[in-house]
Amino acid sequence: MRTFNPTEAHHKFMADIKAQVPAGMPDQEILAVVAQWVGQLVALQRFPMTAEMAIQIVNTNIEIGNRTAQLSVGETEGSS
Repeated sequence: MRTFNPTEAHHKFMADIKAQVPAGMPDQEILAVVAQWVGQLVALQRFPMTAEMAIQIVNTNIEIGNRTAQLSVGETEGSS
């Protein structure tokens, strides 16, 4: 399973992706588009990957991203 502590380059990559989201695009549409992109990335892996392996990587990293977002929101609310 692939998890890691994001580096500054990873944070910049995520920020660059976020900057490309059209203003006003509904959240569910953003999620659907990004999920399709993840599916394409899984299909293009250079090593054999089972569906179970891909789902485990995606699920684990979704949980990490969710916790990070919740902490970020908590920090923002706490500083008001």
